[in-house]
Amino acid sequence: MEIKSLFGLPAHPLLVHVPIVLIPLVAIGAVLMLWPSWRAKIGWVTVVLAGVATVFSFLAVGSGEALEGAAESTANERLLDAHTSQGENIRVWIALLFLVLLAIMLWDHYRARIASGADANPRVSPSRAKTIGTILSVLSILFASVATYWIVRIGHSGAKASWNKTEQQLQRGGGGEGGGEGGGERDG
Repeated sequence: MEIKSLFGLPAHPLLVHVPIVLIPLVAIGAVLMLWPSWRAKIGWVTVVLAGVATVFSFLAVGSGEALEGAAESTANERLLDAHTSQGENIRVWIALLFLVLLAIMLWDHYRARIASGADANPRVSPSRAKTIGTILSVLSILFASVATYWIVRIGHSGAKASWNKTEQQLQRGGGGEGGGEGGGERDG
């Protein structure tokens, strides 16, 4: 899905900030969900935030592809190519994180039904249920770590590509009023 602009501005710089903020928050939530008392308090909120981060990650990648197509060929092309190829990675990791967090909450709900006697004929033994819960928890921490790593790396490469171009413009004297340092004062 490619969104080129929002409110008359390029959409990509606006959309990327949602996953940049939410993915580390979801990672913190995933760690806190290791404790059942925290999972009961913030589990579903964490799942919803992971879902929002997933949607916005797809939108950010799509808007980045649209922006890349409109970008002029520059000396920053190598930096931009690195950024866009890295950007593709985040969709997989945040989607996997969302799915495993959802699975944890559904599994927790299923285990609570068994414990309360609502499911009189459970299909899973208590030891196997604990093993499945442990595997889901390990996967959530793994996916949260990888997603956080990639969002930081992608954000850094995007900032580097953007600011390198601005820095080059400033060095050439085309970046500000008066064409350089001193804000417009000129020696006469």
